[in-house]
Amino acid sequence: MAMDEGEQLSEYWVKCEGVLEDDLAPGDICRLQVNELMLSEKAYSVLKPILTEVGEVLPVTYQGADWYFLNVLKAIDADESNSHQNEFSQVDKIAFKSCDIEGQTVWTSPFGHYSYLYCSERFVELVQVAELTGIAFEQIDTV
Repeated sequence: MAMDEGEQLSEYWVKCEGVLEDDLAPGDICRLQVNELMLSEKAYSVLKPILTEVGEVLPVTYQGADWYFLNVLKAIDADESNSHQNEFSQVDKIAFKSCDIEGQTVWTSPFGHYSYLYCSERFVELVQVAELTGIAFEQIDTV
C-alpha cells in the first residue's frame, strides 16, 4: 500500500533476492509497476549523486549481483488544467508548470495516483552519456 501512495519503504524493507527465468538480460535500469526503478550497479554508480534528492535507495540482490531499488518519493503536482485522465484513471496527457520542475531530475505525481515517473533533460543526458540500457523516454509538456 505504501508503494501506491508514494511513501517511504525503508522501515519495512527486507533485502530481497530473486532470479529471472528469462533468457534476456535486464537493462541497467528497469521500470517496475509504479513509481520505482531497479538500478544495476553501473546505473547506481552513475546516478548516485542525484538519488538522495529523488527518493530512497534500497538494496536488492538479483541473479547474485547487487542491485538497487529506487523508490521515487519526490512528487510534483501536475497542471491539471492542461492534464487529462481517462475513465480508467490512466493519464492520457500530463503537463507540469516549468517553475515547479525547475532543478528537478526524477519525480512522480499524485495526478495519476503516483503510477508514472517523469524526468528532466538532465536525467536523460546522464543516462545517455553513460550508455545505460533498459529505459526509454517520452516528451511531455510544460506550461
